[in-house]
Amino acid sequence: MDFKLEKLPKSKINLIITLDAGDLKKYADQAVLNFSEHAKIKGFRAGKAPKHFVVEHIGQNRINDETVNVAIEDSYSKILLENDIEVISRPKIEVVKFIPNKELEYKAEILVSPEIKLADYREIAKKSGQTEKQEVKVDKKEVKDALNWILNSRAKYIKIDRPSQKGDLAVVSYELRNNGVKIEGADQKQHPIILGEGKLAPGFEDQLIGLKTGEEKEFSLDIPQDFINHQIAGKKIDFKVNIDDLMQKDLPKLDDEFAKSIGHFENLELLEKSIEEGILNEKNQAEKDKFRIALILKVASQSEMDISEELIESELEKMIYELEHDIKHRGMEFDKYLEHIKKTRDDLKKEFRDKAIERVRIALVMREIGKSENIEISDEELAEKMKEVLTKLGDQTQNIDHDRLHGYTENIIMNEKVFELLEKLAKS
Repeated sequence: MDFKLEKLPKSKINLIITLDAGDLKKYADQAVLNFSEHAKIKGFRAGKAPKHFVVEHIGQNRINDETVNVAIEDSYSKILLENDIEVISRPKIEVVKFIPNKELEYKAEILVSPEIKLADYREIAKKSGQTEKQEVKVDKKEVKDALNWILNSRAKYIKIDRPSQKGDLAVVSYELRNNGVKIEGADQKQHPIILGEGKLAPGFEDQLIGLKTGEEKEFSLDIPQDFINHQIAGKKIDFKVNIDDLMQKDLPKLDDEFAKSIGHFENLELLEKSIEEGILNEKNQAEKDKFRIALILKVASQSEMDISEELIESELEKMIYELEHDIKHRGMEFDKYLEHIKKTRDDLKKEFRDKAIERVRIALVMREIGKSENIEISDEELAEKMKEVLTKLGDQTQNIDHDRLHGYTENIIMNEKVFELLEKLAKS
């Protein structure tokens, strides 16, 4: 087996691989064995038929095709491994010459990690560490707001017999019409809303203020052109609404007993202290993340690399997928979201392109720093982190690709180790 390596533009290479008669013999034998294990040849058990019977049964042309497939798969993998060639895409294979039992020559065009001329990340880190960091503080209003959120999350609703007002929970049923024609699929039964939150059509909740349980009201609203529901956007809609039920919020008393009811807090003062510490930790983490991103952006912007279009396109697809997943998580179909913002996937890709290039540059620089510093990941670290990731995924682990999970987890650990190194340099 012999090969030549040709460098191509944009981080691509060509491997020209040649196999001789000796190489091909073992691959031809393997091809026959592959077929014999599944071929049903009268008088022989699977995998036990002599070679000439298998060839006669399968046909020499199919044997030749399988020989080429087996030879390429095995020789390609060996060359990558033995020569420490890191690939980031599937190869484009072209068979140049094949003479059965004598010679096979093929080309493998591969996308590899681009050559990177790293900026002096050690010096950049040290200079970044000399800049004045913003002091993190927590004010009383932040603690009060967080406490109010906890209080409201544990509120109960009790039925009332009075006109509705803002803050009340109204359970409503309604139907919509446009020019007297009912809009199919737009009606709702027993739909709960908090009056004043403004989650439905603009002006809708205002029309319900002052109504009591069992009362009905008809009114019309001009719906804005950019309203999220395209069925009614830009139209004058007639509403017919019935108040099925009406409740007011009953907040628990904010005292030591409340503090005890939501955790292991002896009194309200300890709960407030815990909230303050939580907010402080969040702010410190946000400041830490901000410092890390600013630092690695400096290194990436000052490093030299020639990024291929394939890498950029792959990152763009990842960004679109992340957005689509987020939109679906919010309960909206992605196609309807695109229709609402009046954009296509290609429009988004154009908008995201600069950010995608930035993300690619950062990922490549992080990886290169890890290699330069000989940062290693132990099997124990990897196993522990994979277990942590799987736990967070919960029910979403059924169809998970474990090879991709392995690579994803390795990246998480490597990135954290690189950031820890840079932070250590920044403090030195």
